[in-house]
Amino acid sequence: PVVYGGYDGENIPDYAETYLIYQEGIYVGYRYFDSFGVEPAYPFGFGLSYTTFSVQSAEIAADGSRVSVKTVVTNTGDTYNGKEVVQLYVSAPNGKLHKEYQSLTSFAKTQLLKPGSSQTLDMEFDLKSLASYREADACYVLEQGEYILRLGNSSRNTMVIGVLTVKEDIVVSRHEHVCPVVKPFEELRSTGYTFESVMDNLPHIAIDVDSIDTVVYEYKTPEICADERVQTFLNTLTLKEMVEIVVGGGMFASDNRFNLPGSVGNTTSKFWDRGLVNVALCDGPAGLRIQKRSALNKRGKIKPIDMAMSVMDAFPDFVKNMMTGNPEKDTVLYQYTTAFPVANALAQTWNTELMQEIGNAIFREMKEYGCTYWLAPAINIHRNPLCGRNFEYFSEDPRLSGEMAAAITRGIQQEEGYYVTVKHYACNNQEDNRTGVSSNLSERALREIYLRGFEICVREGNAKSVMTSYNKINGVYAPNSHDLCTKMLRNEWGFDGVVMTDWFSTNKGQAGNALAMKAGNDLIMPGGGYHKKDLLKGIQSGVCSEEDLRRCCANVVKSIFSSATQREYIG
Repeated sequence: PVVYGGYDGENIPDYAETYLIYQEGIYVGYRYFDSFGVEPAYPFGFGLSYTTFSVQSAEIAADGSRVSVKTVVTNTGDTYNGKEVVQLYVSAPNGKLHKEYQSLTSFAKTQLLKPGSSQTLDMEFDLKSLASYREADACYVLEQGEYILRLGNSSRNTMVIGVLTVKEDIVVSRHEHVCPVVKPFEELRSTGYTFESVMDNLPHIAIDVDSIDTVVYEYKTPEICADERVQTFLNTLTLKEMVEIVVGGGMFASDNRFNLPGSVGNTTSKFWDRGLVNVALCDGPAGLRIQKRSALNKRGKIKPIDMAMSVMDAFPDFVKNMMTGNPEKDTVLYQYTTAFPVANALAQTWNTELMQEIGNAIFREMKEYGCTYWLAPAINIHRNPLCGRNFEYFSEDPRLSGEMAAAITRGIQQEEGYYVTVKHYACNNQEDNRTGVSSNLSERALREIYLRGFEICVREGNAKSVMTSYNKINGVYAPNSHDLCTKMLRNEWGFDGVVMTDWFSTNKGQAGNALAMKAGNDLIMPGGGYHKKDLLKGIQSGVCSEEDLRRCCANVVKSIFSSATQREYIG
C-alpha cells in the first residue's frame, strides 16, 4: 500500500513528504501468493522450454548447519536439447514467529542436455540462512520443528524430498536494533499453514543443535585505515584538503588529469602532483556506459560529440554547440562498449556462471578505458511492478538477486583496483518523489527481504563499494543512517570498501553532508562547491568530527591507491 501524507491524511509526519508503508512485511512477491493462496498467472521461477525434464529424488546430507542436496536431471524429450533450472525451497515451521509458506534457498542450472542425457547437480545452503529475525530481542532464530525441503522448477511445481528437524530453538546471532519504526503500523501476518505429511521413506535428518554457535556482533566505531601509505598521505592533509577528497570533482568537470569521456563522476585531481590520481566512476546498468564518440580539439580539450543524456537534446543549439565537439574539425575518439541485457532479463537465466562471464566482459572494458568504479549492479527488490527502476533490479527474491549480483561482482573484481558499486542501499522501491519518500517498514522485513541481497553480495561477492539511496528509511535519509552505513555494513557484514552517495542526494534540503560523514558514508557524489562548504560548516559546528572525516577520507584514499589508474599513472 502507498499512503501519501501520513495515515489517511491525519498525523502527517514532519520528516517525510511521502509516507510509504511496507504493510505487507515479509510477504513480497511469491511469498505473498504462496502464503495466502493466490494463484499467479506465472509462478516464480517458471520458464518454458522446447523439451521436458525429470528431476529425480535427491540425496540429502547435513554437516552442522551446512546442508547439501544432490539430484539428477534428465532431458526426457526426444528432439531438442535444453537446459533446466532446479530450485530448492524450504518451508520453515510456523512457531511463535509467523513465516512465509516457503522461500528459495538454493538453485542450480544444468548444462545443455541432449535428449536422454542426464546431469547431477549439487546444491548447498546454510540452514542459518533460514533463521527468522525476532524483533523482541534482536536476534535471528531457527525455531524448533520440521523444515520441509521442496525441489522443483518453479515455486508451484515442487516435490517434497526430505525434512530437517530442529529439536529446540537455536539463536543463530544476536544484534542491536537498526532503523527503528517511528510510528507503528499494522503489518500483514499469516494465520499459519497445514503442511502435507512427509512420507516415511524420505530422508528425515536431525540437525545437531550443539554444532551451531551463536554469533554475537559487536558494534563499535571502525578503526581508521592503518595502511602505512594511507596514513602517511593523510598526515600531509589539512582539514579542507580532506574535504576535497571526500567530495567528488563534479559530474561534467573537464579539468580532470585523467579524463574518461562519458564518466558520470570523478574523484578530485587536485592532489595528482602529491601522489593521488583522480579515478573515474561510470554508470550502468546494461554494461559500461560511457561516451561513444568524443572530439579532441587542438587545445587538448575533449568534448562529447553526442549529448551525454537524451534530455540534453532539447537544449538550444548554441548551448549544445558550446558543450560538444566538432567531428569535422577535431580528432574523433571512439569508445564503444557492449550493451548487455538489463538485470531484470539477466535474472531470468538463473545462471550464475553466465553472470560471472558478463562481469568478466565488463571488467575487460573497464580495464581498456580506465574505469575504476562501475555504478552497478542494482539489487533492490521488485516490491511493486510499477517501480520505475525494476528493469535494472534483478528479482522479487533476495536470494536470487544477491547470488546473481555476487557472481557479476566476482567477474569484475577479479583484479585489484576495479570495483562494483552495489546500489541503491536501501529500500529504493519507487521512483516517484524518490528524494522525499520515507520507506517505512519493520526491522524484520528490512533485514530478511530488503537488505539480504546486499548482504549476500558483500559477504559472498566481496563487493568493494556501496551506493546509498535517495530515500529515507523510517524517517532517516539513507546516506545519514549510521545503522545502514556502519552497523550493518561494517560491524555485521565486515565491509571494508567505500560507501558513496547517489548523485546529488545531499543537495540542499535533502540528506546532510556532515551527517553523511558521521554515519559512515565516505564519498559525496558527484560533488560541488555547495557540498564542500556545507560539509566544512558541519564539521566546524560539531555535526561530525574531524576523526569522522579522517576515517572516510582514509577509505577513499585506500581505494584510489589500490586502483589500476593509480598503478598506471603514479605507481
